[in-house]
Amino acid sequence: MIVAGVKESGKGIRRLFGDTLTALTRRSRIPVMVVPESWVYSPPQGILLGDDIAADADAHMLDTLLEIASVFNSKVYVARVIKRQLQEFLAIMQRPDAVVSLGETLRVKYEYPVDPDVVHALGEFADKNAVQMIVMIPHAHFAPERWFIKGHAWPMIFRTKVPLLLLPGGRDEK
Repeated sequence: MIVAGVKESGKGIRRLFGDTLTALTRRSRIPVMVVPESWVYSPPQGILLGDDIAADADAHMLDTLLEIASVFNSKVYVARVIKRQLQEFLAIMQRPDAVVSLGETLRVKYEYPVDPDVVHALGEFADKNAVQMIVMIPHAHFAPERWFIKGHAWPMIFRTKVPLLLLPGGRDEK
């Protein structure tokens, strides 16, 4: 795992143009943990997995999360942010096998917050539930795609108040 810090100052410019950290999180094939400058260590008793994992995702993509949660006996919240209320039923029915297998080993609670802004929803959920770590699986987007497709992991790097663990399993191997 690579652990990197993110400074509070200058976030606006880096958010627009990127920096070494965002390039690292886009290219790394191993987990990257981003730690906010103002964060004070506490064991992760609550971990939030932002779930937009593909149904056919590799079950081992969550091994790092499984290991951390097992060591600290963490409660794991799996939150799939729903943009419209009626989508909740479909999200429950389409729960990926990789996420279902977490519940076989860990204390997992599934949540479906409704919010058109995924990053906002995950941040609010983390605040309300005293989460000490957020886990996301970034999806690969090539430069032209990034102009039109808004990802969630990159903005979360600059808005999170707790460590953010980015797992490489969501990247397309092209």
